[in-house]
Amino acid sequence: GLYQYLWLIFNLKNISSMIIKEKDKYKLNIPIIALAIVGLLSSINLVCFDIFKTMDVPDWVVLPHLVFGLVISPICIIAGLALTYIITYRILRIIERYTKYKYDIEITHSEMGWLFCPVFFVPMFSPMFYTIYFIYTYKERVYNPKPITI
Repeated sequence: GLYQYLWLIFNLKNISSMIIKEKDKYKLNIPIIALAIVGLLSSINLVCFDIFKTMDVPDWVVLPHLVFGLVISPICIIAGLALTYIITYRILRIIERYTKYKYDIEITHSEMGWLFCPVFFVPMFSPMFYTIYFIYTYKERVYNPKPITI
């Protein structure tokens, strides 16, 4: 999953340059900031666990962290997946609006393909891979617009 988020970080400037409506900037940036916070919490949890594993730390310090880690880890996983769906949907909408504005062509993404990409392929895949595919085939979609079916 790290590569898809690295792709997002490296291409965020290009995506931001395509934003037509000002509210799309906020709808994209707020989930990205929230995802960064979730990633930071997960990283802190892993680092603390590794420190506790390798160093001689008293049990009264380890036990609360272990309980906290068991509670926060599922929340971080679910929040990360939900935020990934929100971010990818916003990116797809930004691209569709940009295409309509710039080329006066309506292109659409497959809602079912985007939503169920992780289910049909490998469960660790996320809708980010569908978004990357959508961008990879963007030129063909603009030159040859047609409704997309599954």
